[in-house]
Amino acid sequence: MYYPTNVMKPLHHRPKIWTGLLFFFQCWILTAQPIHQGTYRKLYEQSPNEKTAISLSKALQSIANWYSEMPQYNSDSSRFYFLAAEKLLIQHHAVDELLEVYRDALSTFSLFTPAEVDSIAATASKYIEPRVSSPGRRMLYYEILYYRAIAANKLGDRSRALQLYAKAYELVKADDQPSTQAGLLADRGNIYLSFGDSYESEGYPFIKQSIALYENGSLIKNLEKLYQNYSHMAWWYNTLDQFDSSLIYFRKEKELLNDIKDPMVHFEYYANYGNVLYRMNKMVDAKKNLLLGYDLSNTYNMKMNSINRFNLSLLGVLARDENEYDKSIDYFNQSHDIFKRMSPLGFDADNMENIALTLEKKGDFKQALQYQKRFIDEYLKFLQSLNSKTVREQELQTDLILQEKDLDRKKRERNFLFIGLVITLILSGLLFLIYRRSQKRKKILEIQNKTIESQANTLRQQDINKTRFFANVSHELRTPLTLMLGPLNSVVNSDKLDEKNKSLIDLARQNAKQLMNLVNEILDITKSESVKMNVQYEPTSIYEFFKRLVSNFESYASQRKIKLLFYMDSGLPQKIMMDTSKTERIFNNLLSNALKFTSADGTISVKLVNDNATWSLIVEDTGRGIHPDDLPFVFDRFYQGSQRSMSLEGGTGIGLSLSKDLSILLEGSLSVESRLEIGSKFTLKLPKTEVIGDDVTDGVGLANQDNEINRL
Repeated sequence: MYYPTNVMKPLHHRPKIWTGLLFFFQCWILTAQPIHQGTYRKLYEQSPNEKTAISLSKALQSIANWYSEMPQYNSDSSRFYFLAAEKLLIQHHAVDELLEVYRDALSTFSLFTPAEVDSIAATASKYIEPRVSSPGRRMLYYEILYYRAIAANKLGDRSRALQLYAKAYELVKADDQPSTQAGLLADRGNIYLSFGDSYESEGYPFIKQSIALYENGSLIKNLEKLYQNYSHMAWWYNTLDQFDSSLIYFRKEKELLNDIKDPMVHFEYYANYGNVLYRMNKMVDAKKNLLLGYDLSNTYNMKMNSINRFNLSLLGVLARDENEYDKSIDYFNQSHDIFKRMSPLGFDADNMENIALTLEKKGDFKQALQYQKRFIDEYLKFLQSLNSKTVREQELQTDLILQEKDLDRKKRERNFLFIGLVITLILSGLLFLIYRRSQKRKKILEIQNKTIESQANTLRQQDINKTRFFANVSHELRTPLTLMLGPLNSVVNSDKLDEKNKSLIDLARQNAKQLMNLVNEILDITKSESVKMNVQYEPTSIYEFFKRLVSNFESYASQRKIKLLFYMDSGLPQKIMMDTSKTERIFNNLLSNALKFTSADGTISVKLVNDNATWSLIVEDTGRGIHPDDLPFVFDRFYQGSQRSMSLEGGTGIGLSLSKDLSILLEGSLSVESRLEIGSKFTLKLPKTEVIGDDVTDGVGLANQDNEINRL
């Protein structure tokens, strides 16, 4: 038994005549007044035999129970007195009374951890197993086995728990205890069901036997276990599509609900019953029961569970079938929120597809398209997380193998040095043998090194395969996107559409182009990881180049009602050497991000600034800014902001990372400054190589602050 390490105070021998009269007091006095244990201690001191030891142990046991029932006292006191009673009875070999102490200790289950309960029950089993003969002792042995089975299940040793339940069942079966048998059968069935679908066929027969015992005769029923049995059977028949049998058990559950006060039980009943009715195409009754379950989950704050998540999805489907689209989307969003809270790294395809389908039926094609894009973004993140997890696990496994090999090698080297020193001192003639052993060890190390090198090559090949996979997927996506953009461009340029439809088609084209840019960025990343990208400089008119790039965003900025300004320092040369492709990619990413996070009536400034040996491109906006916690990580690949509202509107985390890599490739730098709710400022600084012989640029200087490409 595990108790505190306190030791009982030594017993002092103080014989007094009057203490003998107190020997005949009944032990029940101790329950009301635990202070009288001192009297029995004195009796034991006067005559330390089995009889007085039993009386004193009962007093100690009563005090232990008294402490366990008094919440204002520390449970350690109760544990201490149980230990004192146990030691005393073991000393005098009073087995029957000792078993009663163990029964008392186990009945106060909350005082001990599962490991302590298992230890106490194991000790009690050793004492009672040789003495199991009378029905009374068999029931005591059953109780010990029962508590030990509960402890084993809590410790995760389900196989041992099943063995203990089976052993306890045979005891109560022999004594004809049907009520206890029913409870044990239910417990055994529940353990099998907790293993998963592959063990259902072994668990449900026990559930059926338990129900048969409870329903046969007038034995005392455990309502919670009987209800749980009915619930298991109702759901099992539902999975088998035997709905009539399922409804029979649901009706039996309903009869017990009035006697069960736990709101969680009522919630699960209505949610599961509504699910079965939905599968039976009884939509009115299904909706009624699902709403009852929904109301209970809100009233008693029982939202965070898989049953409520599925319940909300079904309510969303029913609302959509009744053309209540806003209510349907609300249900799906609640279900999606529960999924993300329970599985932050999971991929909730069902709810997202349902929301897109509902928006499409509602006629809100713009929102539906956004959800489809969000679906693709989350799927890409999900694939990336799976891939990253696999790589991390493989790297960790390789590190562990290398560490084990290194420790093993060091251990062998220490042994080798010690053995060599001893052999050298004892007999110099054994040096040849040591040399042979050293050669053998070297061969073993060579084999091990080859094995490690082979494993490293395997990991490198897996990394190459990962890069090839992303490239292949991106190529596959680019083909249908190219085929989409052609017809969309043709439709936009035709004169057969009114302005509203033309605007919608143009929006679809913009999103398709954005997705094409994302695919190209993924291809650039895979290319940069596998082969170093080349830099191709060419003479470029800096003003005309950036004027064209800014003009590309005029239409989109106009739609968003954002003021787009362009300034150029008059000191900049007209032409410089520039890699136009990579610079354009960086610029598009910076301006796209600025437009994405700048609200209507905001301002975005694009500035070209001249320095001594460098020139800078500055993109500054008046948007929401970047949270200080996220600012150090904005250039990390696939990073999503920690602020929930912002991360939902963000992209894949590829654009800024690629821009940073391209700036380094161009021997420059990319930095960011931001203040929350005020705006952000991205600065690209590149080396300046002027093309000699050209006239000074016609660009507008920074002093002219009122000049703008587009102002709305």
